[in-house]
Amino acid sequence: MTHVKAGQRRRAKAPKVRTGCRTCNLRSLAVSNAMRANPPVKDVSMTPPLPYLRGRTATFLAQQAGYEPQPETKPIRFVTLMQLTYPPNEMRSFQYFQEKTLSQLFTFIQEDIWTSHIVQTANMDQGIWHSVIAFSSFHENFMRHGHATPENQDRFALKQYNMSIQSILGSVRNSSNAHIHLISCILFICIEVLRGRTITVLQLLITGYAILREERMRAYSPYSESSAPSSHDRDVLFAAADIFLSRIATQAYLLVKGIDPNLATMVREILDFEQSTWNEQPMFDSLNSAQHALSTVRLELETYNQGGVGPVPVKLGRWLSAFEEFKTAHADQLASPEAKRTIALLELQQRYVGVETAVHDGHPGEKEDTMRWDAHTDTFREMLHYAEAAMDFDSQTDSAAIAASTTALASATATNMRKSPQFHMHTGVVPVLYGIIHKCRDPAIRRHAVSLLARSQRLEGIWDSQAVLAVALRAMSIEEKGRVPASAAEIPADDRVRRIVVLPVHEGEYSQANPETYMIGYEVDHAWAWEQANLLTTSPL
Repeated sequence: MTHVKAGQRRRAKAPKVRTGCRTCNLRSLAVSNAMRANPPVKDVSMTPPLPYLRGRTATFLAQQAGYEPQPETKPIRFVTLMQLTYPPNEMRSFQYFQEKTLSQLFTFIQEDIWTSHIVQTANMDQGIWHSVIAFSSFHENFMRHGHATPENQDRFALKQYNMSIQSILGSVRNSSNAHIHLISCILFICIEVLRGRTITVLQLLITGYAILREERMRAYSPYSESSAPSSHDRDVLFAAADIFLSRIATQAYLLVKGIDPNLATMVREILDFEQSTWNEQPMFDSLNSAQHALSTVRLELETYNQGGVGPVPVKLGRWLSAFEEFKTAHADQLASPEAKRTIALLELQQRYVGVETAVHDGHPGEKEDTMRWDAHTDTFREMLHYAEAAMDFDSQTDSAAIAASTTALASATATNMRKSPQFHMHTGVVPVLYGIIHKCRDPAIRRHAVSLLARSQRLEGIWDSQAVLAVALRAMSIEEKGRVPASAAEIPADDRVRRIVVLPVHEGEYSQANPETYMIGYEVDHAWAWEQANLLTTSPL
């Protein structure tokens, strides 16, 4: 190369081009690929990952709270795919998501939001991609170890979760990217469910519902472009997300309705929005719509707080009629094992709602008569058969286990027959089995329900079978006082646990409270007894 003195170098006589220097472009591409394969992240080995993630999530939620909806400016186009070479570990996690995670998410109902929207959007947006990879990794870790603890934290999952949070923090929400923020909320909720952090789930749930509220405002805005090519995809996505968030809200309200007052506000909005669908006889076009309608009825019943039932009996009757018509019209499509399992679940849930409605059907404000549950013993026994069908248990094997079980805890038998963990985001059998153990005082039925619930760890949304089983067994021991009664009649009304309440240790102080530690309250004879418990270890502290 010819040496040129300083100040004498001149530019080559060639015109500039808009695409830039070819050599520089190749270098930039190489650097981008290298950074894509090894992105800079915080050293999780030197910094405790949980506080770091908690701060990031809190910042994300704070940003969402101050957003005001803007007029529609640009239609969403679900067409552009990223052409990137992913690292092998990310591709492996994505394959696990498609083969294992989706399979468990579809335990009862296959929802298009996962295959038609979330997977597709993951190929268009880096943040959603990292969220899916993190979700898959946390799910795999849960299948191996149960809930994440400091001893079994998956650093790869935390790294992907950090990058997904950083991506959404760098994106100011508007009408054009609202679907990205909504999908992020859904994936973050699933991740936090797997991590056992109920309070964070509630915060994300409220944020997600705020996005839905803004979308409804946009739909009635004169600035909206409802005729845009992508409007149908957008409407389908937001409708599916509405069902998903309403389901999680119902789960949360049934389990921990006293934790956050914002949850009660959101529940009222959900019921108000769904009210018009009950003005006439409903019609179901899928099992998902049937379960959503039944979940709404169950949610409304819970809002009366054991002080009446309102129009729930009428709505439940309409639901039963519509469900029978749906089964008759779609009989040929409901012959698969998956469909039969879902139908068994709905039969189980509607029977429990029917029993609870009958028990609480009295004058508004009237106290619950705990002895009235004993009149529905046969229905409780019938529920257990539907629970077995929904859980795909072999009845002969289960009967042998029950015969071998002589006490409520029967830990040795349950441990030996324990199946692998189960995870999905639907409201499944766990809340009903928990209710049977709590409300049905027949000793044989109670222990049958305990056996089913103890068979394996089932994480159904925020309802963890291990956690609620420990709470139900505690209530059971309070009532039975160390002995096995011959019948429900041997447990007098004054000894029965009327209600169970779950509250965080520092109610309202979410930034300082330990999200794993709660106070469990048991109401017996109009007095409350409180115990501190860890819902991840399911044992009193």
